[in-house]
Amino acid sequence: MFPLIAIIGSLVVLAGCVLDFILRRPSFDDLFGAERPMKPLDCLRFFLFGFTLLLPIQKASFLLKIRRLILALAVICFLVLAVTGFFPVLILGKSIFGYWMMIHVIFGGVFAFCLALLAVLWAQDNSLDVSCCPLLRKLFSEDSGDVPSGGRAELLQRAVFWLLMSLAVPLVLSILLSMFTLFGTDIQKFLLACHRYIALGFAVIAVAFAYLAMINNAKKV
Repeated sequence: MFPLIAIIGSLVVLAGCVLDFILRRPSFDDLFGAERPMKPLDCLRFFLFGFTLLLPIQKASFLLKIRRLILALAVICFLVLAVTGFFPVLILGKSIFGYWMMIHVIFGGVFAFCLALLAVLWAQDNSLDVSCCPLLRKLFSEDSGDVPSGGRAELLQRAVFWLLMSLAVPLVLSILLSMFTLFGTDIQKFLLACHRYIALGFAVIAVAFAYLAMINNAKKV
């Protein structure tokens, strides 16, 4: 059941991102060239553009450089955890074992620490407070129909960010609690199953968040 859910969830998110990319393509004039017809390699160029968002900016402040480095480390850990966590289950048909488990545990601890830092350092930028976010004031005003689609995309990115941070709590707690001997075998198996499904949801939503972040930053180039 889990492999089927993982495949369906991944395909749905990827298909949604590709479809949204095709529909939004005309607004990327600054990135791809004004009024240039869409080309097959534009998706690759867009992916490479997203990679550049992880690189530190030379003239940026020290705090911004630290934020970029933490984000880059979190992305690396996420990719390693995705491979070590899903490859044995989806491809080999086995639970995590041996070196897969060792690598997963090591990078999992680093990833949890990075998530805590990201929640603190990016909290202000992703604020959903009406007093701090003019997008929310427009959405809840009588003229909500005049809100630009770009504003909605940025607001959606902020909401997805906090959804990820919310999922990070049960994601970490489920695996930590399963290591304690206070619980019986059945509860430990249940916690491991919860960790697996929460991790799948986290990974799918993280891909959607990365896409939204690239969309919003592409318009600021």
